[in-house]
Amino acid sequence: MQEKKMQYLKWIAVAATVAIVISATCYAALADRRTARLEQQYAAQQEAAYGELIQGIASLEGKLYKLSLMPNSAQTPGLLADIWRQTGELNGYLSALNLGEDIDQAIFSFLNQAGDYAKQLFLHSAGGGTLEQEDAGQILKLQGACAQLEQNLEGAWQAGYAADGVLVSFFPADSGYTENFSAQEYPRLIYDGPFSESLESAPALKNAAKVSQEQAQQLAEEFAGESLEFVSYNKEAKVPFFSFASQSGTAISVAEQGGGVLSWSVPRQTDISIQPTQQRAEELKQVGLEFLKQKGYPDAELSYAQYYGGDALLNFVPLQDGVRLYPDLIKLWIRADEMQVVGMDAWAYVKNHKQRSFAQGISLAEARAQLPAAAKETDCAMAVIPKETGEEIYCCEFFCDYAGRQAILYLNAADGSVEDILEIVHVNDGVLTR
Repeated sequence: MQEKKMQYLKWIAVAATVAIVISATCYAALADRRTARLEQQYAAQQEAAYGELIQGIASLEGKLYKLSLMPNSAQTPGLLADIWRQTGELNGYLSALNLGEDIDQAIFSFLNQAGDYAKQLFLHSAGGGTLEQEDAGQILKLQGACAQLEQNLEGAWQAGYAADGVLVSFFPADSGYTENFSAQEYPRLIYDGPFSESLESAPALKNAAKVSQEQAQQLAEEFAGESLEFVSYNKEAKVPFFSFASQSGTAISVAEQGGGVLSWSVPRQTDISIQPTQQRAEELKQVGLEFLKQKGYPDAELSYAQYYGGDALLNFVPLQDGVRLYPDLIKLWIRADEMQVVGMDAWAYVKNHKQRSFAQGISLAEARAQLPAAAKETDCAMAVIPKETGEEIYCCEFFCDYAGRQAILYLNAADGSVEDILEIVHVNDGVLTR
């Protein structure tokens, strides 16, 4: 009797073990299917945005070709307006993609410059002016660069752009898509606000501890406020990162070193650009500042704003003791009609943000004495600016009106020497805000 009872218990144990194994296997299979479905959904969204980008670039190239053929015709103002508008729309598609930091920045800068130049020519043409031969030559250069960009995007598409190394092979570091086509007409322009392009190095991450995939996912979910699934690990990037996505289409990237959120976006539709009223622009700024505060970022000021595709793209410069930290810029996309933050680019912040010490040799008043008498100061502050060498310079920053135009002067806070001079150009319905 005792033996039968033991045998019975043994069979129960075996059955329970089998049931557990089957349940675990089924759960794992379901989890795998869910992850695979999420990856497919994310890939489909990326593919759709990539396709729209290619079609838009092709359309843009066609308009530039027509314009280069007949730079002064009845169609000129309309073509220029379309080019200006379309570059904003293409920036919207680009912001939904993750092509890699260097490629994203190169295309983004190219589109901004093309749109800015088209707007300048449109205003000139709409006012009754004609395009000079020099302008026609610059348009032809733009058209050639746009055609090359389309060819490379299409080539990467055909080769399976999402595979490791494919995009990089079609976009070499010296490809030069950021054509300096306006250098003859203007000083160095500010396309995303002062010092918007992040430095190549990542000094803030030098001694940062690495996070695991699980830790990165937890940080991502805390930031996004929703459940996420692992998508990929990019170890070849200058800042290696983990990518995650949700069933709803949210995408987020987290740096392996330090665990900082590099980028985040939620799905959105692009609309026709609308210039907000001054009150609406102020409300959008407050939405951005409140978002940064809720996410634990330091105090910041709005540096630059652009409005296109139904979004407001706001650049915020973090502050330390009132000093503007331009190497640490954070970009936010805010849905203008819903007043909702729908995207963030914090690559520069993650790579560069740290506590800094400031050694000042001259005061703002002493630096101000070096300004030309004809320059009317409109704003001033202390600021840290990045140099192309990777060095940071502590400066006195002066916004000035001079000879009917606007400029920013940066004087070294140690000795008052001139470190940089930028011309302010209001483009794409953008306004520098202080």
